[in-house]
Amino acid sequence: MFMITTDRHLLFCYNIRMSLNLAGCVILDKDKNIYLLHRNKNGFVQWELPGGKVEPGEAIEQTAVRELKEELGVTVKLVKRLGETHFEENNTSHLYTWFLAKIRAGEMTICEPETFDDLRSFSLNELSALKLSNNMVKLREAILAGEVQII
Repeated sequence: MFMITTDRHLLFCYNIRMSLNLAGCVILDKDKNIYLLHRNKNGFVQWELPGGKVEPGEAIEQTAVRELKEELGVTVKLVKRLGETHFEENNTSHLYTWFLAKIRAGEMTICEPETFDDLRSFSLNELSALKLSNNMVKLREAILAGEVQII
């Protein structure tokens, strides 16, 4: 916090940091590779899990299911909660919760082409060569450390 004084007023200015809660899903192909979306919008060019922001009044599980429907056009069943991570991006604190999900209905397709330009599955080894989102970097590290089990 810092103060600014003027002739007649004392103003208090606070350094307010934004905070976002997010949720996303790991969906595996038949070979246990992870499906990722390629974001290419607003300076973000990266591979990431399908997922997004928790809406007011929404449970984190509802967010994960809703985001998969919005981004990939599929209905999913959440198999289990994998874990969560914290990271900073653009002066915003993020709390991202990962779920393992299975497709119940629909075929995966990019439903937001203004944001995403590719959808592919990658092995854990292939991920090291990709430009990954912050949360995907954290998930890969957690899997390699044995902290998260996706199978």
